[in-house]
Amino acid sequence: VYESEKTYVGKEAEGKLNRFGKMDTIYLDFTLAPMRNTDGKVDGVLFQGDDVTDKVLARTRLEERVRERTAELRNAQSDLRDLNRQLLLAQEEERRRLALELHDGAGQWLVALKWKLGSLPRRLEQSPEQILEGLNDSLKLLDSLSEELRTVSHLLHPPLLEDAGLPAALQQYVEGLFERSGLAVDLQIDPALERLPREVEATVFRIVQEALSNVHRHANTKTSAVRIRTASNGITVEIEDKGGGIPGFKSIDNSSVRLGVGILGMRERVRLLRGSFDVQSSAAGTKINVILPAKQAA
Repeated sequence: VYESEKTYVGKEAEGKLNRFGKMDTIYLDFTLAPMRNTDGKVDGVLFQGDDVTDKVLARTRLEERVRERTAELRNAQSDLRDLNRQLLLAQEEERRRLALELHDGAGQWLVALKWKLGSLPRRLEQSPEQILEGLNDSLKLLDSLSEELRTVSHLLHPPLLEDAGLPAALQQYVEGLFERSGLAVDLQIDPALERLPREVEATVFRIVQEALSNVHRHANTKTSAVRIRTASNGITVEIEDKGGGIPGFKSIDNSSVRLGVGILGMRERVRLLRGSFDVQSSAAGTKINVILPAKQAA
């Protein structure tokens, strides 16, 4: 100011202020104006300042919150991309599983039926009894095919779930699973359990279905247990087996192995209903614990 003889304006200048023996950081907006004597020469400086510390700190806190929210948004976008990928993988897994069900079940019955029907023209010159035997065999194959298609249909959408509720649908499912795979399931459902919102019942059914499917395919055991209980905060679901556990598994969020789309899909179903999902696994077996609110998430 002495040299330029011009007013200087400073904005949010940082400084230190001794307050009761403690050095506090302050911020000032200030003006330095030249003071002239009677000869017109600058012989002093006029200082005028405003304490803007509160404003600066408020803006700093706001900027920090914006950075935090921006980071959360990036994480949410990343989670959404992961979720979309998981849903696509789950969709492909469902299609693959359905294709296998149709190929190994209905497809084999169709091949056998085609072979039986194809042999009938060659039997026209034979006795009526042999022709009738071929027709009866074909009808039996049709019955088996119809039963197989009904099973696949029930796996895709169990009609009892809507008509009779969760306990009846699960009972039918575990009985059918035992007939198809030999996996014996100890199903325990709280007698006090009432009808739940459709989305909650569907989620519980799909979680039990997926978990028991994993037990059948991977756990190397022929027994499992499912326990569904009412609780003050909703319902609890436990699916447990005494198989060999998941190799390399530590926790749902910390595992040295890549979890399959089945477990990730179960967790996402629970998350959408604002419930909790946990998996515990060791060489002694695996347990899935789920807590769901009794009311549908808004």
